[in-house]
Amino acid sequence: MKQFVEILRPLNCTVAGAAGALAYWLSAPLNFNAALIFISIFLICGAGNTVNDFFDREIDRKTKKHRPLPSGRIEPADALLYSSVLFFLGILIAYNLGPVLLATAILASILLIAYPMAMKKIKWLGNILVSALVALPFLYGGLGTGNLSPTITVLVTAAFFANFSREIVKDIEDIRAKEKGTIPKIFGKKKAGLIAALFLVIAIGVALSAVTLAFAPLLAAGIGLSFCSISRMISQEKGFAKTASRYIKLSMILIILAFFLGRIF
Repeated sequence: MKQFVEILRPLNCTVAGAAGALAYWLSAPLNFNAALIFISIFLICGAGNTVNDFFDREIDRKTKKHRPLPSGRIEPADALLYSSVLFFLGILIAYNLGPVLLATAILASILLIAYPMAMKKIKWLGNILVSALVALPFLYGGLGTGNLSPTITVLVTAAFFANFSREIVKDIEDIRAKEKGTIPKIFGKKKAGLIAALFLVIAIGVALSAVTLAFAPLLAAGIGLSFCSISRMISQEKGFAKTASRYIKLSMILIILAFFLGRIF
């Protein structure tokens, strides 16, 4: 059974589920619906990760042999069945949360299947889709309350642009001669770094627009790290992409925590 937990990437699913539950709590008192939102997101996210590994299994046989599918610990047909059950259960829970969340869950499921099937091949489009899916748990949780608060709008927008910036930086770090369609390959590494910096500036501006709703010290720390990333994207010193990617990820966590603590205090 361990392999069926591993293929979900449970940490990623937990973070996504927690983001949805947090978004719900930022707009309404905590209740059982927040738990249902967490579980629904966890299941759909896990299903998406399983589908992604299914389509990547041939590539993973060369580069990530330890994963459940390339290692032979899970059969491809079993992975498809498993993901189908997870999608069904996640959507079923959404059905009990109302028509808006049901529609959102179905849309997310379709995108999670379409990404590895087709959109992944068009890298820049894949970047947009991945960024939208990162932001979606916040929207999902906010929609669960029936009232999208300003805080939720800020989190959704900031998460989208910050992750888009990170996706570009990751493509710069992993640029390959034969790979086509990435922003670094289309515009060159220098311009791609500047585009990534611009998107991160937008994310910071959005986060600052709701500064009164966040716990200021953590928000300042997150924004400070973001500016460190921007500085590296502009200077483009050797190895800048790897460091900038880490800084963006950590800054996103700090900013989310800032809004979480802002709700408490």
